[in-house]
Amino acid sequence: SGTLNGGGALKGKLGSPEITGDIMLKEGSLKGFAYDGITLKFRTDKKSAVFEKARLDFRETFADFSGSQIDFKGEKDYYVSIKSLMKDYVWRGNIFNGNVDFFGRVSSFNKLRVDGSLASENFSFKKHSFRPFVIKVNIENDGLKLATSRGANVIDASMRFLEERIIVDKMQIDDKDGNHIVDASGAIEKVKGDSK
Repeated sequence: SGTLNGGGALKGKLGSPEITGDIMLKEGSLKGFAYDGITLKFRTDKKSAVFEKARLDFRETFADFSGSQIDFKGEKDYYVSIKSLMKDYVWRGNIFNGNVDFFGRVSSFNKLRVDGSLASENFSFKKHSFRPFVIKVNIENDGLKLATSRGANVIDASMRFLEERIIVDKMQIDDKDGNHIVDASGAIEKVKGDSK
């Protein structure tokens, strides 16, 4: 729902067009997300898609992804740079502030594969402020691995996403002195029932 305005231009050759455009949505909701405004200004060609402006505003909050870019390296093979800046942004009842950026390679030949890093200098979640961090992210064969390469806390996690449950093989978070803050493993059921 909401009001949609936009425009665009198409130029270049038939086999390699260049597209520029801008879209503005006002006062509505999209997939359950209420917004006062969504602004998108982009350009794309056969090599990349650049989001010069990509911002969602709601009341006094926002989530801004301006400056994000996707480089097309081959069929179903991409280099991705996602930049985000949030101010009191609420998602599923949680409040996010600061920036979190992702840089890496994403491919989807048979299954999704991700090899990259999440980084932030000033991220906060709910009322907890995180010190600067870089976390290596690897998704392959329905599994997720996380490992800290920079930060006060050390994260070492490995999970598998199955049809009916998520298996946590390892979830370990250590403080700067090497003490375990979190040390867990187990399964989380996706269907109705208790976690194991």
